[in-house]
Amino acid sequence: RGLTGIKAAAHLRQCRVIVEAADQQSMTLITTPADDPVWYEMLLKALESLPDGDKSIKPMPKFDARAERVTDIRSAMLSESEQVPLKLASGRIAAQSFGLYPPGIALVLPGERINNEHILFLREAIEHGSSLFGCTNETLCCVREGFHIK
Repeated sequence: RGLTGIKAAAHLRQCRVIVEAADQQSMTLITTPADDPVWYEMLLKALESLPDGDKSIKPMPKFDARAERVTDIRSAMLSESEQVPLKLASGRIAAQSFGLYPPGIALVLPGERINNEHILFLREAIEHGSSLFGCTNETLCCVREGFHIK
């Protein structure tokens, strides 16, 4: 229909349908066997009422850069840590994983070095309205500088 998942999710929320997460290309909705059948009817009506959007929407580019492993996950997670603004996080070691939700797969794991490509990708994701995990107020949890990792 030419809608991003983010715009489609906004429409569904107006229709009182709960959307777990959305990105440029998709939405995540969670159902269970215990859900009332009325919920499914409401969902189908909301989906049928989605407006047409801009057919020229370009999806976010895929990210294919790997992070350098500096230490094991446990050591990084148990280290002293600090919140570091995105613009200053390149070169730092992650103390917590972070990435986009959906899909919920970590872009960088604890113990890996954050690089400029990671920062640029996160900034672009934020500009596109994507939800992030492990990133609070555009800061990342990093191993405190000067902390000696065993």
